[in-house]
Amino acid sequence: MFAHESVNRLAETLSDFISRDFNHPCIVAWVPLNESWGVPRVYADKRQQAAARALYHLCKALDGTRLVSSNDGWEQVTTDIFALHDYSAGGEELALHFSDRERLEKLGCVGRLAFADSETPTGNEAFMVTEYGGIAFEEGNEETWGYHNKVKDEEAFFARYAAVTGAILDIPYCQGYCYTQLTDVQQETNGLLTPAREPKVDAARFNSLTRNPLGRG
Repeated sequence: MFAHESVNRLAETLSDFISRDFNHPCIVAWVPLNESWGVPRVYADKRQQAAARALYHLCKALDGTRLVSSNDGWEQVTTDIFALHDYSAGGEELALHFSDRERLEKLGCVGRLAFADSETPTGNEAFMVTEYGGIAFEEGNEETWGYHNKVKDEEAFFARYAAVTGAILDIPYCQGYCYTQLTDVQQETNGLLTPAREPKVDAARFNSLTRNPLGRG
């Protein structure tokens, strides 16, 4: 729920996060909002847009060394990263979504617009697919899930992974991507590792496909 108090608490908590963690070298960006959580009508609501911009500038004021993704996933306002989430199951579908950056900026993908209605992208934002994949294995537990159908074995996993990752690496304007996800988390069994950090797939093969999928030079 968006309210005066929620804005105050989010700004205070964000400030505390940055004060605590800004010296960690593994942090490359701050993400104050994700998928419009807490600002559900940010696309058209001026107050929610103002709150998102304020959080962006708060990050910049407290740490001017890192990029900021203001509302990662869609419906972004002022941002350093044009970050979209796309869990398409196939490479052809994903490639179609990202075939034209100008169209993407206006229309977005997967049913959500890329930018809020009052926001005009500068064209200088780094484009990234910051969530994709989410492939889970069949394990006989219907309560666990991943995106789309679960795969039966490692070969099926790599076939799907190569297709979607290859499509992303073929996007000429893409400057980064982030696979979902590193480890299983509760009912989300779409991790590359189990909760005990045991690999589910061959790490060397995964690395090869990620760095140079399908023989790309």
